[in-house]
Amino acid sequence: MLLAIGNDISNAISKMLTINTDLNGINSQLARLENTIERVEQRVNAHESRLVWLETLRDADKAEIRAEVAQFKADIDRAAQRLLPPSS
Repeated sequence: MLLAIGNDISNAISKMLTINTDLNGINSQLARLENTIERVEQRVNAHESRLVWLETLRDADKAEIRAEVAQFKADIDRAAQRLLPPSS
């Protein structure tokens, strides 16, 4: 009877040690996954910052091109006015 209880206790301890080993492995995998997620988040943040910077540059370029086109149109209009005969 005592031998059977001893075997049961031994089996229970063995199972607990196996579970503990499995949990340690899972914990290690989880730590690696958290590190990976953190690195990905940092890269995403860096890409978001770069995207904002590029969008700002794009908007500035668009504004500059619009201003240049408006100036060009004004220059064309002035040139056309000089070429027209005076109206009486």
